[in-house]
Amino acid sequence: MSITEENDARGPLDIVRAFTTTTAQKPPLTETRRIVLGDGYHALSLEGGYFSLQLSVALDKVEKSAGIQQGSFTYEGRTINLEDPEPEVWIDDKIAVVWTGTKRLSPEQELLGRSLSIFTLLQVNGSWKLAGAASTQLSIERPPLTISTEITPDLLESLERLKKANQDGAWEDSEKLVLRKAGGTWLVQPGEPQHELLEDHIRGPTGWFGLPVEHEVDESFDDFKVRFSDNTALVWARFTVKSGGNSVRKGVNVITLYWIDGTWVVAHSAVFAQDT
Repeated sequence: MSITEENDARGPLDIVRAFTTTTAQKPPLTETRRIVLGDGYHALSLEGGYFSLQLSVALDKVEKSAGIQQGSFTYEGRTINLEDPEPEVWIDDKIAVVWTGTKRLSPEQELLGRSLSIFTLLQVNGSWKLAGAASTQLSIERPPLTISTEITPDLLESLERLKKANQDGAWEDSEKLVLRKAGGTWLVQPGEPQHELLEDHIRGPTGWFGLPVEHEVDESFDDFKVRFSDNTALVWARFTVKSGGNSVRKGVNVITLYWIDGTWVVAHSAVFAQDT
């Protein structure tokens, strides 16, 4: 495991492990729901396309599918391991992200499925909660992933264009940059987490980082940490919001993107911010 911040990664990683462990077990998923912000969003890259839905809806679907399992299917002994790639955990104050591979194994330890997974967490009332997730289905036979760590011009272009569209309230300028029904979560201290479709947020009265834009507001990215492989990218972006030339808000935006039709498309966003 790689920890790229000085903070203790145990809390967020324990939540992710609890999530993968409990979702592999027989429903009802009562324990899973206790560690999840149900109004958060889950993005999916599958063989059949790209999708986004709320975490609570995703858990409902898991429970419903369990009710129609037949034959020799059993939950006993099934596991989901975090590996290939090994988990990386980044933390800043009350926001964290875990980038990891996941492997689903049968009771006989037969490999049933592989994914590249991104889990976003927020600390709410002193406890870490899963606020968002993204999963990319991988072929069982494919070799280990090649992972890049530098932001590319096309990644940066998508982020800057979407930031400007948020400031301008211009959904028509950003529609092709956002996965259909993609959502996000905003935690601005000392408030509570707010969940919203990215389309609704862009059409709304605030910029990407949550401040009203009726006055002159300048949102800028300060630095980036990046992981991407094939069609999936994770961007950890520190940002500053200025008004009248003065810093009024700082924070971190954790962004998941998919490479779709030659463009990096935002599939999930989680923002943690504090006013300065």
